Amino acid sequence: MKKTIFIIIILLVSIGIYIIYPIWINPKSPKAKEMLQIGEFNIEVQYSRPSKRERLIFGTEDEGALLAYGKYWRLGANAPTRIVINKDVKFAGNELKSGAYSMFAVPYKDYWEITLNSEINSSGYQKPDPSFDIFTVAIPVKKATSVVEQFTISLKNIDSNVIISMEWDKVTTLVTIEI
Repeated sequence: MKKTIFIIIILLVSIGIYIIYPIWINPKSPKAKEMLQIGEFNIEVQYSRPSKRERLIFGTEDEGALLAYGKYWRLGANAPTRIVINKDVKFAGNELKSGAYSMFAVPYKDYWEITLNSEINSSGYQKPDPSFDIFTVAIPVKKATSVVEQFTISLKNIDSNVIISMEWDKVTTLVTIEI
C-alpha cells in the first residue's frame, strides 16, 4: 500500500513538473517588460516573446503563416500585451487617457491595425470584446534590416516623445506617443 501511494505521489509530482516547467520556469515565449520614464511620465509594456524557429511568421493562411494577414494577434504569446501609462497622451495621433490597456494587432502585408482595449484581464486567445476598444490605428510596416528571431518591443525617447518599436521576423512597426 505504501509503495502504491509513493508511486502515485511520484507520478503526480512528475506530471506537475511537466506542466509547470514550460509555462513558468522555462517558457518557449518568455515574459518581457519594457519601461521608460521621461520626467514625470512613465510607460510600461508587458508581453511575451515568441521565437521564429524557422517558421513563416507573416503571410497568408494558404502559405501556412503563423500570423495570417487579417487575423487577430495578441502582440506576443501566452497572454495579451499590456501597456500602462501614467499621464494622458496622444497614441499615434489619438487621445489616450492614463491607465492600463491591452494592446493587440491585426497584421496585413503593408500595415498593422493596432487596437487598444480597456479589457486587460482576458486570456488573449480570443479577440477582446470590441465594446471595450478605445481605438484602432493603422501603422505602416517597414522591412527590418535583418531577421529578428524573437518578437521584440522596445521603447525609445526621441524629442520628448516615445517611440514603440515592434520587430519580428522581417517586419518593423513604429508607434509614436506624444507626451
